[in-house]
Amino acid sequence: MVGAKPKGQKRRVRAVATAPGWLSPSSLGRGSTSMRLVEQVQNDHIRSNHEAQQVANRHIKRHEQQRVTVGFDSLPVPHLQEHDRAQVRADGLGLVRFRMAQWTIPLGSGDGAPMTVGSTRRTTAVRHG
Repeated sequence: MVGAKPKGQKRRVRAVATAPGWLSPSSLGRGSTSMRLVEQVQNDHIRSNHEAQQVANRHIKRHEQQRVTVGFDSLPVPHLQEHDRAQVRADGLGLVRFRMAQWTIPLGSGDGAPMTVGSTRRTTAVRHG
């Protein structure tokens, strides 16, 4: 977040917000390298560092609440119904909980086709400070 350019020798108002959890730079990166997705927003109406930090935190929170899609293949589980709660442990994400929204169960048993599961949900909002 960048504020208006002040007159004279004063410094411009700036604030940086970093998403915690699985959206953090260390979680998004590969290996030991973190990955930062930078979005610079300029607002000439911001006058203090505190106000800039609040706006930056709101901007991150809005990104955290976007919808994501979860999809994977598994062994067929015929007793699942729509909106049943399910959880999957993934290597990169840990434990992911979701409600069943869509899936396909293969009709043949001999072909070894997996059951495809998909769900769309909002990301979990994290409280800032």
